[in-house]
Order: sequence, then C-alpha cells, then structure tokens
Amino acid sequence: MDAVRREVNVSLVAHLFPGEIGYREFMAHIGEDDLERYVMKKLPDAQLDALEDHLLICPECREQLVETERYVLAIRAAAAKIQESGATE
Repeated sequence: MDAVRREVNVSLVAHLFPGEIGYREFMAHIGEDDLERYVMKKLPDAQLDALEDHLLICPECREQLVETERYVLAIRAAAAKIQESGATE
C-alpha cells in the first residue's frame, strides 16, 4: 500500500509542479517557523501554495498545524490577559 500511495503522491507532485519541484522537496515536512508564520498569516505568498498543497497529503504536518494553532491561540490569550491586567492597575 505504501508503494501505491508514494506513486500517487509522485504523480500528484508532477501534476501540480511540472518541472518545478521534486517529490523529495515536496514531501519534506514543514518547519515550525513556517507553520507559525502560516497560522499568523505572515507567510510570503510565494510559499503559501506549496505549503497548503503539502498539507493536503501530509497528516503529520496537518497535526503539527493543529498544535501550532493551539499554541498561537494560547499565546494570544495570555498576551490579552496580561494587557487587561496592566490596564486595570
């Protein structure tokens, strides 16, 4: 089954990026910094399509994205709480 999945992924990459990117580059997991920039909507447009395409076929990176979203939400909530407590003092 893994061989079939890999063949489908290789075909998908070749279809999406003809002559632009190889399978190995496409399948490389997304770094935490890029996921954080994506969640905060700070990722450059040039990287956006490739990252979203990779997320379509990579369950590990989708899970990491969910964890990153939770982290960013927690940081924002903590910052808001600090700001509120500073405003009331």
